Amino acid sequence: MTRKDQLLRRFAKAEVERRALLDKLEHVPASVLERQPGPAAWSVAQIIAHLALAEARSLDYLEHKLRSGDHVPVDATSGSRLLLLRAALRLPLRFKAPAVVATLPPCSFSEARRSWNEVRSRMAAAYAALPPEAATHGLFKHPTAGRFDTVQGMAFMRDHVRHHRAQILRTIRQVTA
Repeated sequence: MTRKDQLLRRFAKAEVERRALLDKLEHVPASVLERQPGPAAWSVAQIIAHLALAEARSLDYLEHKLRSGDHVPVDATSGSRLLLLRAALRLPLRFKAPAVVATLPPCSFSEARRSWNEVRSRMAAAYAALPPEAATHGLFKHPTAGRFDTVQGMAFMRDHVRHHRAQILRTIRQVTA
């Protein structure tokens, strides 16, 4: 199986997980999804908007690198860096989001969902059109951990959604208590 095949497979799995999360949220009143549990805390809608924004920025980077031709295979440290990043996301710790994806105005759940749907549609098209040899290149850049190949980037994105899924469930509990 090629690295591109792995990417497409993992993306399909990520889509199943994302749709399951959104389907679960469809049954929650919009007033709950749009309420912030505190002055500095995100609402569920804002969390979804954050996920969409983070993935859009990652996709923008991939598209920029492909257009410029300025991409090479990842270095030997990418696997170790990914393991550390993924482990950190699994810890019951809170991390401050990088500034580029941290500022989120209040929004409706339907707006956030639509935005995430649009990003994932763009992502599906970009991954389908990706030249197979580019799948091993550093086309995903994490603000702290650096460049990863597309499959490693997808692994992070899935973990990122899972991390925020726990925050979503916590936020719903907080605003309905």
